Amino acid sequence: MNLKDSIAIMIKQLGQEFDKLANKVLSQYGLTASQFKVLKVIMSEPEFSVRQIDIENYFSMSNPTVTGIIQNLEKKGLIERVANPEDKRSKVLRVTQKVHEMEDEILQIGDELEEQFTHQLTEAEKELLKTLLGKMADG
Repeated sequence: MNLKDSIAIMIKQLGQEFDKLANKVLSQYGLTASQFKVLKVIMSEPEFSVRQIDIENYFSMSNPTVTGIIQNLEKKGLIERVANPEDKRSKVLRVTQKVHEMEDEILQIGDELEEQFTHQLTEAEKELLKTLLGKMADG
């Protein structure tokens, strides 16, 4: 098999291409693609429910990598770590008021990035791609 035809390599290359596009678009907001992805996950879940370990597992990232992303988002005033209401020994991540005020814009940026990345696909192809990738992800 030709390496160019390897699904795993194609998926990895597409992920890198998406991150390049996202980094270019997000730089004007002072964000990286990784920071944006983490921010979107925290925004999409109920408040006081996302722990650092959840981010690590969701993206299959190492603890030091996620720690760096979270620290940078904290420095930018976009998230904060607060005591977990269900377990005072642990912390949960939540977005700040600054993010709540930008929520529509953040969601729009995500939609625009996805549209730019998939513009050559029909709606039916996009749905099929989501189905196939979901099937692969479920293992």
